[in-house]
Amino acid sequence: LRELEASQRALLAEHEERIHLLEMERRRLHNDIQELRGNIRVFCRVRPLLPEELQRQRGLPHLHFPAGDTRSLVLTRPDDSQVGRERRAELRYDFSFDRVFPPGASQQDIFKEIQLLVQSALDGYPVCIFAYGQTGSGKTFTMEGPALPGPPESRGMIPRAVRHPYGFSASFLEIYNEGLRDLLLAKGERGSELEIRRLAPDSDQLHVPNLTWVPVESEEQV
Repeated sequence: LRELEASQRALLAEHEERIHLLEMERRRLHNDIQELRGNIRVFCRVRPLLPEELQRQRGLPHLHFPAGDTRSLVLTRPDDSQVGRERRAELRYDFSFDRVFPPGASQQDIFKEIQLLVQSALDGYPVCIFAYGQTGSGKTFTMEGPALPGPPESRGMIPRAVRHPYGFSASFLEIYNEGLRDLLLAKGERGSELEIRRLAPDSDQLHVPNLTWVPVESEEQV
């Protein structure tokens, strides 16, 4: 029995080592795929018109989404300028992105494009996803979902990203006017001065000393 136990322990250690090597290879290949797709990707999402906007205009006739092309967006508008004796009917602008989402795109359609980056973050690679646009363009809806609890399909990118990996520690940091704010401090509590630092002089990894971290075990806690 002792010989059998020793043999089984050696076999288990061998399999664990093989699993570890395969996991490291999976991480490397996954990261290679993400790099091939582009370390920086720019998506364009066009939101539907709001009811009050529909009263002022009829649809979005100036925006065109070429059939079969998920990367292009065409903007046209009447041309009020005149060059010499020639007047053109309209001006046309062609834009190219890594992906264009028309007004009918769902939250799940958006998440499909970024969910592999969530895996990259879990693998230990630095990942940043942010929404940029004018006030009212739909940034908060895309990232968080509706202001009031809605159907599951309306969940934003953040709730979708944190549904499965538990438990871990989380922080909540805001960068506003080039200043750092710890959003997990109690109301009225004044924290330490925050700054972004490298883990080591020759490291690309960053951290923020004195930032509040809390353990989370569920999506509700997040």
